[in-house]
Amino acid sequence: MEAMPELDELRLAEGTDDEGGVWFEEGGVEISASIEKPYLTEGGQTQKSSWTCINPHVDCLTGPVTVTWRVTGISTDRTDGTGTTASFIALEPGPALITFTASFTATLNEGGEDEEDDGACSPAAAPPAQPNTVTGAKEITVHQGAFIIRTRAMYEHPAPRSRPNIGVYEEVDCMVDPEPKGDVSWSVDQGGTIRSTDGGAKFTAGGETMDATIKADVAKVGQNTKPLKVMAPTGVQTVLKRVTVQQQQPSLEVVMLADTYIEPDTVNFGNAVFKEEICWAVASRYFKYQDKLKHDASLKPISGSVVVAGRGTLLAIPDGISGVSQGPPYDDGDFHWDIPVFYQDKAGFDLWRRAGVVPHHKKIRLNAQGKATLSLDKDQAHAQVTEP
Repeated sequence: MEAMPELDELRLAEGTDDEGGVWFEEGGVEISASIEKPYLTEGGQTQKSSWTCINPHVDCLTGPVTVTWRVTGISTDRTDGTGTTASFIALEPGPALITFTASFTATLNEGGEDEEDDGACSPAAAPPAQPNTVTGAKEITVHQGAFIIRTRAMYEHPAPRSRPNIGVYEEVDCMVDPEPKGDVSWSVDQGGTIRSTDGGAKFTAGGETMDATIKADVAKVGQNTKPLKVMAPTGVQTVLKRVTVQQQQPSLEVVMLADTYIEPDTVNFGNAVFKEEICWAVASRYFKYQDKLKHDASLKPISGSVVVAGRGTLLAIPDGISGVSQGPPYDDGDFHWDIPVFYQDKAGFDLWRRAGVVPHHKKIRLNAQGKATLSLDKDQAHAQVTEP
């Protein structure tokens, strides 16, 4: 053949560290390496799909080109496959050799007398097709980390304190293990701030959901990273604690205490404070006189650091909720607030952000005998009272 096929530059796929390799983690580390689509040259012309004979006086290349790959050197969950991307999990550290092989068929063309004549290959003049291959290899080193980064969230719950998800504004202690002999430089790409401390560093999460990567660089040793996910509140739950008042005459009245939880339950929001904000009522019929009644903002923000499974972070002060009629009810009626709940850092430096909305519903219903029932609902908290 006058021109052998060539593999274009062998490159690593985006997201794989080409220079420093990849760090081994417990359970294995995912690796994905790709090559450019292989191309063949024929008579000075580059061809990238099916190969046809353009000049009858050079070899006739026929396709398609099939690419396979194989990994050697370390234990992996997959050792070979097809395509221009090799994807596998390294089950141990060490140097891995990824070999790509492009296979194709070439037919030597000896037909035609005029070398300047362009025409189709002459099957009668061509020898039998011959299989051909070309290979290219790339070595990736899966490093056994000289150290790892350990993290310890400031709040004990939810366990464990080394949890990968943390609440907004939460602080996390970061340490290099084993303890390094050289100086350590700490940095974080986004999601919060980090500062060096005696024996490590302290990461302080920001106020929004974001993926953060903490990096430690130990002098004369190397570097390693640790991912953390900062999570903002995703909702609010209000759950009945107890009913304190059920008055039947002369007016109907019900008062209850409820616990407020900030979702989700996978993080701790102990470094944030929460408050209800202003909204206006939508009321009808019996409660028409309260239409557009203003719900005032909380006088003092509330915090909490106890996490309850299936609920979230419990705010420290119960919510007092009341509903009352003006004298004996004479008609059905509905009263509704959609109460927004906002959060901020305890120091008050950040913006107020919305955590969720809690529905508050008060209603009166008269039965066939004219007796009224006043019911009060705030999210999952419910209480009611009926005329005697």
